Amino acid sequence: MDKETREYLDRKFSGIDEKFVGIDLNFVPDDDKLEDIKRYFGVVSKGLRNEIRQVAEGHEVIRSEIKTFRNEVKENLRRLEHSSSSPIRNWIRESGALRVKLPI
Repeated sequence: MDKETREYLDRKFSGIDEKFVGIDLNFVPDDDKLEDIKRYFGVVSKGLRNEIRQVAEGHEVIRSEIKTFRNEVKENLRRLEHSSSSPIRNWIRESGALRVKLPI
């Protein structure tokens, strides 16, 4: 590479380096703004954490209630099947329709 080309490229790259330094100075963060952003996202994350916890607790309550209901239905069907005085006892045994398991 000849001397003129090298000097030309050095000047161009120096100019580019100076522009990057100027851009870097524009991105110097303001400590107060950063603290405000951190505080805001801290509040948001705590709120989301509480809401997620409430949903999880509600889900567990619903699962428990469904389990209790299923057990009550099973117990009632067993009583009907074993009751000699029940008029639908034979129908339950013959049809088997009430023995379907629900995918819950």
